[in-house]
Amino acid sequence: MKALIEMNYSSSRVLTMFLGNKHDSSSWNEMSESMGAESELEFDLTGNEKMEISCSVENKSLPLLINIKEPIPWLDSYFRYQKKKILYINPDDNPLFSVSWARRNLAMWEEKVTSWLKIASDHPETCQVIEHMQIIEDPENILMEIFDRFHLDVSSTNVISTVENRMKRGHYSEHGKNLIDPFHKFDPSFHLERKWLVDYPEDVLAFVIEETQEMEDRHPFLKDFGLEMSKHI
Repeated sequence: MKALIEMNYSSSRVLTMFLGNKHDSSSWNEMSESMGAESELEFDLTGNEKMEISCSVENKSLPLLINIKEPIPWLDSYFRYQKKKILYINPDDNPLFSVSWARRNLAMWEEKVTSWLKIASDHPETCQVIEHMQIIEDPENILMEIFDRFHLDVSSTNVISTVENRMKRGHYSEHGKNLIDPFHKFDPSFHLERKWLVDYPEDVLAFVIEETQEMEDRHPFLKDFGLEMSKHI
């Protein structure tokens, strides 16, 4: 999403990680603290740009695009990512996609995501929430919604809505097309056809479905943002 936004709206900068880790809960105060600890040079910003962003955070006017992957597919994605990290450090390890692992990380998803959605609820004029599948199913329409919401300057009359390759990780000083990884293809059918369900142990999937339904009862406002977790199954 970051690459697509910057490729279409060249005057815009998407500051992933500059305002804090996406896996942490957040508030405007926490965003301000995280930004203060970051070096603007690492994110290819000037000192003046960092100051302007800081002022926007302080007065709660910074445009925020909140991209959320619903918990059932997110748990699978997060497990695969964590498993790669673990096996890189210790190839003999055997991380398990278990109910206990799912319980722990589902609680993390709930805490973090609800904190971001509270910000969106309190500041609808500056926040837009997008569910991950919306980007894959209809990227052009999502990009136009972002353009209209934040009054962005489109770089071309032809909207670039798809890329064939994945985006690089951890390259905060690169932007637009330079973020596209030339060596790793992106397969949208993995998400559109829910191929990730193959990785789910039956007991874990049953547990997660039950827990997400209870989560929807605890947080009715999730549906206000189009998050209906059990619809994936």
